[in-house]
Amino acid sequence: MMLLMELERDEARSVVDLASRVGKLRPSVSRSLTLLQKEGLVTREGRRWQVTPAGLEEAARGTRMLQDAAAKFERRLTSLAPRLSGLGLIDEHSRAMINALSRLTSVNDIARIGLAAEQFRGRNLEAFSRALGSLTQAQAHHAALMEANLDGRLAPGMESLLRGYNRSLADMIEDSLALRALTASRTAALPVAELGAFAPISVELPAISKSVRALGQDLAGSLGLVKGVGSSEETRIRLVAPPVAGAAYVRSIRLLVEDNSEATRVEDFPLRSPRIAVRELLAGLGSGFVEMHEGAWDAASRRGPDSARHAAVSMRELLRGVFKLLVPDEDLDSEGSIRLKARVREFLNNSKSGAEFATHMACGLDGLFDRLNAYTHGDEADMDSLRAMMIATDGVLLYVLQHRVASRRSDSQ
Repeated sequence: MMLLMELERDEARSVVDLASRVGKLRPSVSRSLTLLQKEGLVTREGRRWQVTPAGLEEAARGTRMLQDAAAKFERRLTSLAPRLSGLGLIDEHSRAMINALSRLTSVNDIARIGLAAEQFRGRNLEAFSRALGSLTQAQAHHAALMEANLDGRLAPGMESLLRGYNRSLADMIEDSLALRALTASRTAALPVAELGAFAPISVELPAISKSVRALGQDLAGSLGLVKGVGSSEETRIRLVAPPVAGAAYVRSIRLLVEDNSEATRVEDFPLRSPRIAVRELLAGLGSGFVEMHEGAWDAASRRGPDSARHAAVSMRELLRGVFKLLVPDEDLDSEGSIRLKARVREFLNNSKSGAEFATHMACGLDGLFDRLNAYTHGDEADMDSLRAMMIATDGVLLYVLQHRVASRRSDSQ
């Protein structure tokens, strides 16, 4: 498509000339031109390449697609930047991501849009590399826990939990690697329009992965060292919920952007039914939260028109409502939600890694639900992605609400 739009602007004197103009390797451009010629979209006269009338129509369609994508990016940027800034989550990488998005929305020239998209793709690769660095460290740390279990130094019952933790961590790494490869591929690069799907994950995934690693390390000193702790529901949730939620989060992105993905298996929690556990905890906040949760999952189980949108709206509002109840507006300072992470950290017994996990997951999921909300008729890939997002949301809710129960129990003693 980019070659057609470039040839629409001006014919190419040679393959080398065109390759230089679009910033691609000559063999790749040559192969692409051959395919376009077979489709009747370009023609060659001597060494010069020109676009045909059919190619002009295709180029016009591509121009409209890129312009629509730029408009969508602009809307996404409008909602993304203030939310991240208000939460105090803007770091150097996040700022670079937003700047790359901004360049996509501020240019009209097709070639410059393509260049901005390429820069944005590079930022995505950086995000995946940072996330994978944390996840491989977490995997190495988990191996030490497994070794301790094999030596009989952990409490009975820990092996099944560690196995579930390992599976979720491996899934998170596998899907991150797949997305990184998809982003890096020059022959199967994501269309510019699909790059918008990466905005939430590119900003949030490194922090989510880092917090999952940190939470595992925080628990290492206490897990299984006290007799019977391995069977504690609270301990099980604290150990399993973060990696399961993280794995479901990454899986939802992969299902969104890779329609032909074979990665359709979404692991549920290696606990008793997570939906029952979440609803029991939500009941302590009010029956309205339980009804919202039930309604979301009921909508996700249907295949009718608007079912994806209805489920996404319900789950997003549930997540927002729970955080608003736990961290009321009046507890925030005059700058809005800039102190949310600090409030969540205080709520989670001053756990820095817990606050990082909860706030970054909440932000990422909020953005993903916004994306699904745009669909009025979701296909099966959308529904699979939605269900993965909902499992991730259940993981965040389980983790946060279990802390609430533990805190209330501690206060009453």
